[in-house]
Amino acid sequence: MLTNAICLLSLYLMWQIDPLKQDPHGEPPIQNELSLEDLLELRVSVASIEAEGILETPAVVSRYEAEDMRRIGLTTLREMLSLIPGLVPIDTEIGTTSLMLRGLAEFFNQKILFLLNGVPYWQPSHGDNPLWGIPLEAVSHVEVIRGPGAVLYGTNATAGVVNIVLEEIDGGRASATLGSHAQRELGFAYGGVPRSLSQTRYTVAGSWRDEKGYAGLFENRPPPPFFPPGSPSRGTLERFHHAKSLLARMQIGRTDFLAHAFTSSSSGLAGPATPINRAELQYEGYLLHVAHRWSRTTYDLTLFGDYNNFFLKIPTDNLIDGRYHAIQEFSNDGRDNARGRLGAQVNLNLNDSLDWFSGIDYEHRESGEYGNTPADPARDRLVTMTPQHHDELALYSQLDWNTERWRLVVGARATHHERIGWRTQPRMALIYRPTTVHSFKLLYGEGFNTPNFVQTSLVIPNVVLGNPDLVPETVATFDLAYTYATSHALFVANIYRFEGSDFIVRTPLPDRRESMYLNARSFHRTGGELDFQFSYRKFKTMASAAYNDAGNRELADDPTALFSPRWNGSLGVRYRLGERHHLGLSARYVGPQDTASDYTLVHAAYSFSYRGFHTSLVGGNLLDQTPLHADIANQARDRLSPNGDPSPFGRISFRIVLDAFGR
Repeated sequence: MLTNAICLLSLYLMWQIDPLKQDPHGEPPIQNELSLEDLLELRVSVASIEAEGILETPAVVSRYEAEDMRRIGLTTLREMLSLIPGLVPIDTEIGTTSLMLRGLAEFFNQKILFLLNGVPYWQPSHGDNPLWGIPLEAVSHVEVIRGPGAVLYGTNATAGVVNIVLEEIDGGRASATLGSHAQRELGFAYGGVPRSLSQTRYTVAGSWRDEKGYAGLFENRPPPPFFPPGSPSRGTLERFHHAKSLLARMQIGRTDFLAHAFTSSSSGLAGPATPINRAELQYEGYLLHVAHRWSRTTYDLTLFGDYNNFFLKIPTDNLIDGRYHAIQEFSNDGRDNARGRLGAQVNLNLNDSLDWFSGIDYEHRESGEYGNTPADPARDRLVTMTPQHHDELALYSQLDWNTERWRLVVGARATHHERIGWRTQPRMALIYRPTTVHSFKLLYGEGFNTPNFVQTSLVIPNVVLGNPDLVPETVATFDLAYTYATSHALFVANIYRFEGSDFIVRTPLPDRRESMYLNARSFHRTGGELDFQFSYRKFKTMASAAYNDAGNRELADDPTALFSPRWNGSLGVRYRLGERHHLGLSARYVGPQDTASDYTLVHAAYSFSYRGFHTSLVGGNLLDQTPLHADIANQARDRLSPNGDPSPFGRISFRIVLDAFGR
């Protein structure tokens, strides 16, 4: 129903629109590509209520442009996010793409808060996000907070916050991509200011992706004793991704509407996760969001609300006793799996140097009955989780004192969970700007994460047990950061130390086939990160590096450290050959974890542009690497998950774009 509504709205506005019309403020159309000399003007909105420069934002934030990343051969959000310092995307055994940040990860992404244009978007049951369901033609750039989020954000913002920012489009574009492994993609984006609605801006976008995938090898996966004799512990699986999505955004004066619908599927191993438990992880999600803002001389007031229906289904071979196929699914076709949120924010300008910001959020989460439905109708359905629901109320406030050289932000967020009670997390940022191009930041923040429904209530015999006694996990982080920003260069160096308390970890039970969600003991980690962008005339480079002192080490108080890399880094270079040709190169390094060796993925790209016509050719894995990752799902030693085609030029893609911008 939401998809149909988006289609009807799109058709009406496409008839109304003037692609060449400027916005009501008389500014020129916004392009999808920054000039190569705009680094000083880069602004981020993920850490504050207003967009501001990276030099002064009160957090450690990275921003990368979608067009830059395409030019260096990175063509999916998964690949684009791998440029962020300390962020490692991991394809898990079940088929999720887990985003590990500073060595912290959960295979359904419960430790990363995912935002679509500033709006939280995640499953209430498992916690995962719509990473493969965002139409890339509508994406302007990505912003990532490394470490706990601002007082604006609550649950999931422990390792970091990922914000996918949409472009304000004037005109339209359509793209088609063909690639190896039978890859086929279509995408479009269209938007602008309608002729008869001068105070209105709109965007509509969509995408379709189909890919057969590569053959991934899974080893060291012994079957349970109740499986049929001779069940294998080793086997290959085609690792594919399919997705389709539709998005619409409308801004009418100071009111913002956002609607999104998607489905995606990926292959993996589910249940006992042996080679005979081949599965397809199917996602379906819908998001509706509306916000209205009143602005006066001394205050801004925003009211907002959103509704997010997001659920999964997992058809799995031999799920029951290693003999009978079944589907892990929710009752009522997943329609009972939803998050509803209402809130208000007010920012008071007390004087020229002092602002007071406060807000309130109320969120209701629920999920339907979950269970294993046998393919054979003669067999009974096994209920693995009863219907769940809970409510959360958050109050947050901060003072922001800002002078020519100094800025001090002090605040806190108090969250009340109906089962857990009140928890409070403080935040502090002290920023010193000795010149217009340098800043030093001392940051402290605490992230907070309530257990999701799966972690507290799921019971799958011989696989995993939920734990109703779980308490929220927290992470308290100190960051010391230096930032240098000019029109040609952006450099951020930071060191951090954090302490994790009561971290929720899926832990193997001794002498049993099952795992259980448990609160781990307190642990701490120390590390450092570098983030660098440089542009001059026809040349632009992007580089990052990250060090995690606990990575790839066996630590009694930090059981997940062994399964994270100590080092990771990236390098991207793009060069413009005249007005029509671009060359690009990217390299991404991930250090060893457990028995997984380190690897470096190198991609090369060539693109040609003439007026509104663009083509690009990308070749991947030029160094013939075998990307493998340790088992972050179960913390099982010597059990690896394939994360890409190991053959040289394992991924080749050719993309054609027709662009009404005329770039």
